[in-house]
Amino acid sequence: MTQELETYFNNYFAMFRSEGWKQLISDLQSNVGQINSVEMTTDNDNLNFRKGQLAILATILNLETQIDNAHAEAESGEDTEEALDELFDFRCPCGQLFEDLVKSDVTTSRCSCGLDAKRVISPVRSNLEGISGDFPDAHDKWVKERATHGIRTKANLLENLHTKHLHNTKVRS
Repeated sequence: MTQELETYFNNYFAMFRSEGWKQLISDLQSNVGQINSVEMTTDNDNLNFRKGQLAILATILNLETQIDNAHAEAESGEDTEEALDELFDFRCPCGQLFEDLVKSDVTTSRCSCGLDAKRVISPVRSNLEGISGDFPDAHDKWVKERATHGIRTKANLLENLHTKHLHNTKVRS
């Protein structure tokens, strides 16, 4: 492990041992229950807002575990970049959904509540153009390029015809 990486981990470990960090984690854990309450949700926008809050809280609450895992990987001599190369979603029995950076064969991760969360498959967001199945941006780009190319071609054709006409008129004179 490089000196820079060792300093990086030591800074985190010092923060995790501080009373301020322990107090912050305690406060955030108590807030999770309130934010995760269905009764307090007023509408769909509020639900999405709460989901965002829970995702941020889960990231903070799981930071110590993520740093511990990364430190163990670095100490074992494995390439940290290679060993922790994929981000997966995990759902805990308590209802929290969070992301963790783990090896591809890992199927569980420790939740901030202390339970083991299972890896879940997240939906992929994509939007395909209805007729061809292309992605809309690619299709729109193609249409724009074709239109621009067509305009250039017509303009070049008209300019060439005009030039030839002028040339033929001068030759006849």
